[in-house]
Amino acid sequence: MDANYDEYRQRALDALQPIRERMAQDDSYLQRDRLGEELWQTVCCEQFLAPLVSRDYGGTGGGMFAVAAALEAVGSSGIFHFLPVLTSVAAVAVELAGSEQQKTGFLANVAQGEASSCLAVTEKESGFNLFRMQTSAARDGDDYVISGEKLYISGVNVASHMLLVARTTSLDEVKATGLTKTYGISLFLIDPRTKGITFEPVPARGEASLLPHRVTFDNVRVPSSALVGEENQGTPIMLAAFNPERILFSAIAVGMSDYCLTKGCEYARERRVFRDPIGAYQAIQHPLADAWIRQQAVRRLAQHAALAFDRREDPMTVSVQANAAKVMASELAQRSIDAALDCYGGKGFDERNNLVQLIELARFMRTSPISNALILNAISEYVLGLPRSY
Repeated sequence: MDANYDEYRQRALDALQPIRERMAQDDSYLQRDRLGEELWQTVCCEQFLAPLVSRDYGGTGGGMFAVAAALEAVGSSGIFHFLPVLTSVAAVAVELAGSEQQKTGFLANVAQGEASSCLAVTEKESGFNLFRMQTSAARDGDDYVISGEKLYISGVNVASHMLLVARTTSLDEVKATGLTKTYGISLFLIDPRTKGITFEPVPARGEASLLPHRVTFDNVRVPSSALVGEENQGTPIMLAAFNPERILFSAIAVGMSDYCLTKGCEYARERRVFRDPIGAYQAIQHPLADAWIRQQAVRRLAQHAALAFDRREDPMTVSVQANAAKVMASELAQRSIDAALDCYGGKGFDERNNLVQLIELARFMRTSPISNALILNAISEYVLGLPRSY
């Protein structure tokens, strides 16, 4: 592991130590909403996201590499909360294309731990096909008027900002003028408590302590200064900003693997059913060893993608690396929780051991933030040169 990565990761682990100690003392602590709040406070106080922001706006300039190390430490601590990931996506979008006002405001506050963001992207009908989204933003003088509905928007109830993706030119208009479907997408950085925005929780599971919501925009009026980048030209910004989401999800999954392997190995060294500790049995050893090997590979994939992002390599190149890491990371998460549960046996399904709850999260990672099937489609087409399958 890179020495700087080790340093960033250890610094985050040290900051998270008080939370880990409380989790060890109280078996139910992982289930409490307060855990997510305390994590976010730690992220803010220790400025885990400051490396994303350039020094010109109060950041440290350490880059995605440093943030990935910190979020791996979060996962290693057994804490799973995706608000830092979502905030990172918004910060990257503003860093890439935001106005000076947005950078001196939102970015500087992210660096200081005083701002967070959710992402308002997916909709009921369009799903992952973002270009079919129906939420619209129409120019009206110095304002935009936003109408539509977003679904499965995580963290809107706790975030200070929202990065909204909407159409400023409808898909029908785009097709009529012969432009590509990627035209007409615009990004807005807005306050989720603006008049006309309502949201309600969706009874969905899998995202640990962050709740998904249905968000409705009823003729919401926002100033033109909320636009991130140029009108109708948001697609390149959006796609580039999604790369950190994949990288940081992968880093958290590596941390989750570390958490599971640590718990599994500790228990396997102590637990005796017959003469020897169960850790002496190859049926217990091999899944743990296999997960560890895969963990090393996924960590390197995520690091490689983070470094490519920090070097400002072509976004498509970074996308391939970030998405490859995400696929492997989601598989790693499932293997690691399975290996740990095999060690614990029936005790693994006792919620007080803080393992069985991770089954849903591990499975969720195969579907979000983008499904593994869609990633494989894209790599087949753009990397391997195979015919488009969708």
